[in-house]
Amino acid sequence: RAVRFDFNFTSQELKGLFEWLSREADLTIIASEEDIQDKRFSLINLNNVTIEEVIEKIKTVLTQYDLTLIQTDSTLLVTTFARAVATKGIVKSIPPNPERVDMTDEIQTYIIQLDTVVASEQVDRLKPLLNKQANIFADSATNALVITDVASNIHRIVSILQIADEGERFPLKILIMPLTYAEAEPLAQTLTNVFQEEGEGGEDGNQGQRGRLGGDAAQAKAAAEQMKADGTGYEVLQGRIKIIADVNSNSLVLKASEANLVFLQEIINELDIAPNVKTEIRTFRLSYATAADVAQTLQEVLTGDAPDNRRRMDAWDRAKLRTYQREQGIDTAQGIVGTVNVSHNDRINVVVVSSDPRNFSIIEKVINELDQEQTQEEIRLYFLKYADSETLVPSLQDLFEGGSAGADRDMPWWRRRDREPTENTTGFGVQGEVHLVADVRLNAILISTSAQNFETIDGLIKRLDVNMPDQEWGTRMYKLRFADANNVAAVINNVYQGSSQNTGNFFFFLAERNRNQTQGSLAGNVTAEPYPTLNAVIVSTATQRNFELITEFINSMDVPTPEGQQEITEAIRLEYGNADHLQQVLEQVWAGEEDGGGFSFSRFFASGGRQEQQDINSLRGKVTVFADADTNSLIITTQQRYFAQVKALIRKLDFVRGQVWIDIQILEVTLDETTKLGIELTAQENKIFGVSARPGNPLIGELDSQLGLEAEISGFNLGLVTKEYMALLHTLMRENKVQTLSTPSLLTRDSWNATWSSGRRIPYLQSVDTTSILGEAVSQPLFNYDFIDPPVGINISLTPYIAKSQVGEDGKRTIGLDIENISASNFIEFTDFNAPITDDNSISVYIDVEDGQQIVVGGIIRKKQKQVENKLPILGDIPFIGRLFKNTESAVEDAEIVIIITPHIVDIKNPEDLEKLKEKADNWQNNGNTEIETNE
Repeated sequence: RAVRFDFNFTSQELKGLFEWLSREADLTIIASEEDIQDKRFSLINLNNVTIEEVIEKIKTVLTQYDLTLIQTDSTLLVTTFARAVATKGIVKSIPPNPERVDMTDEIQTYIIQLDTVVASEQVDRLKPLLNKQANIFADSATNALVITDVASNIHRIVSILQIADEGERFPLKILIMPLTYAEAEPLAQTLTNVFQEEGEGGEDGNQGQRGRLGGDAAQAKAAAEQMKADGTGYEVLQGRIKIIADVNSNSLVLKASEANLVFLQEIINELDIAPNVKTEIRTFRLSYATAADVAQTLQEVLTGDAPDNRRRMDAWDRAKLRTYQREQGIDTAQGIVGTVNVSHNDRINVVVVSSDPRNFSIIEKVINELDQEQTQEEIRLYFLKYADSETLVPSLQDLFEGGSAGADRDMPWWRRRDREPTENTTGFGVQGEVHLVADVRLNAILISTSAQNFETIDGLIKRLDVNMPDQEWGTRMYKLRFADANNVAAVINNVYQGSSQNTGNFFFFLAERNRNQTQGSLAGNVTAEPYPTLNAVIVSTATQRNFELITEFINSMDVPTPEGQQEITEAIRLEYGNADHLQQVLEQVWAGEEDGGGFSFSRFFASGGRQEQQDINSLRGKVTVFADADTNSLIITTQQRYFAQVKALIRKLDFVRGQVWIDIQILEVTLDETTKLGIELTAQENKIFGVSARPGNPLIGELDSQLGLEAEISGFNLGLVTKEYMALLHTLMRENKVQTLSTPSLLTRDSWNATWSSGRRIPYLQSVDTTSILGEAVSQPLFNYDFIDPPVGINISLTPYIAKSQVGEDGKRTIGLDIENISASNFIEFTDFNAPITDDNSISVYIDVEDGQQIVVGGIIRKKQKQVENKLPILGDIPFIGRLFKNTESAVEDAEIVIIITPHIVDIKNPEDLEKLKEKADNWQNNGNTEIETNE
């Protein structure tokens, strides 16, 4: 292939050109048929050129068809300019130097770093010089321009920027200038308009004008004074100027170069002067209008705010109002000089205005327009043939009130108060107010308004009062076979209430509930009333089509109840449980929200008052339980699908519970020195309580002198009975030193409390009241007595708990014995104020024992006083003379109360336990067994 050649193509297609180029340059060319089809060109008189020079000329040719070449290694891509801009390409960062830009028609991206000029200001100026598909944007942070275009065009843009970026760049500073007389916002807007360039808004709307290059602040101040003295005006230095108003402090925030700030200060000082306004007072006598109304309207027109609202608005609110009016393009004081004060005198119907004389031409024109003769109102009565007056009046009110007043009829009062008024105070097509009243008896509408409005109202009512056969109101009764009338009526009202009715939300603080709107399917109102006598629903609505849909809907509901959904009531008789107690448990388990179970105000408010969704398999609120104490049965009412679960749960709770027979032996052991010593030695040597008597034992303590027998200290000791201890008691019984006080036996159910008490109920005087008889001359005392509770004596209260598992090699089960209280008390005496004094000892403990194992509670020491007679044998028995040979003295003996508790588990299904229970009952009927029970 030739290295250099002559190139001449005349009226050739691009497709042929690319085929030739592919052969000569050995390049792969990718092009869309749509882009190059039927596109011709001419390229003549290229002599002695290389293939690279030819490709550059081809790029220039392609630009005529908005095409370009993108070369990657040995591949050329022919594409449109728009697609090429979005294609990944070369990115170069350069200063504003055109020599750094390639002279080619290839699309490239350049980042141009500027030093003096502001990059954001150049975007709009340079955009017309670029290709339509080219991209240009400014990076304010780095003050750089990013341009994507053909390199040859970027070369031209950079040449322009090189000239614009020459010169010194002045730093910007910020200055705050408080104003004395002028208002900050209007003055800031005026200065912004002055410094804004002609035909250019700029990014901030206040870009700086171009003036001569200046120096520092001192030079600028000298130049400003000279310009002021010469009266030639101020020349703004080159750079950027930004002015912002601060309403709260009535100050201007200036952002500019130091030299420009000097010129701005001079300009603002000349503008911030006291206004030169004259004031004149005039009165305007009114012929037709009311002075108060005209004064209020005039105040609104001239100031943009009503007097009542003006008094309530503070400075911040007034500033926000002025800002809003400027944004909306509302000039509230156009042509008004200074301030205008308006007042009125109702007695002579005069409006008094105080203002600059230049304003009175405008004010007088406004007052003359307002002081016009009021249009006379007329009243007409419209009789309706087909339409309903009550339904039509609200629609007309919404229309005549501009469409806003009717929409908020169901809003709370505070939302109606705060809503913004509509732009027009009257509806379209009427002037003034229109008052409408519906007369139900005559089915008529009474309208009061201006006479000129009746032409519009007449035509409107004629169009509305027409006969529509398909929408005439009708009433039907639907007799139900399976469904309940009350339920069906409630469903219909709830489903179709969105058609026209809008019921208010009682709980106004809850979120609005989305109702089912049916306006697309039903027309007009729909009401449903139940008729329980015939189990029917009475439906009233309009249009035949409504009845067709409602009939289909009712038929879909009036179907037999599925077998699982049928409500049934059955009685379940309990064998072991108590019906009243079990009813309370089940009511707590199945209680619904209406019963107070599980209701949460937080969930209620969060859901906006909507009913919470429930699982269909949940039994909460779906089961009703009643207890019949006479038959010990539960009466259950629920759906049939749930009854199996209910019955299964009741059977699990109604199980046989064990019973416990508790034998209690209360003994009194007479103590003397021998008895005390014998008990202590037996305790130390033979372990009478079944445990080692070592110091620090947590159950029985130390069984030596600390046992309490020698010191005769009253108290309790608790332990398990052993054979040695029972043998000791039998020995003492043979010596008549043990007396059985009581042998009660108790039969109780597992986990049920059993109590026993033996003692005296001692009365005492609680208070004395007086009552008058025979007038106030004679009074009679009334004595109020009470009894010591619990009785003075021995009181026992305990609860057995049978363990479910068996322990030990003998297979005996454990009984947890909760001894809630064992107390022994003695009455001592009454005080001077009749209060009883008792000596009390009590114990409360929980202990685990095996079935039939005995527990001993001892340590209660009390003194007994008895008379002991000493006499000489034979002589002491002689009557009269025998008293000389005998004497009687009082002796005090110590006695210990010992309580032995023996629990037995009774299984009513076990014949052996039943036989033992019968035997114990027979012994109890025979006045009990006086023998001390011993477990072998």
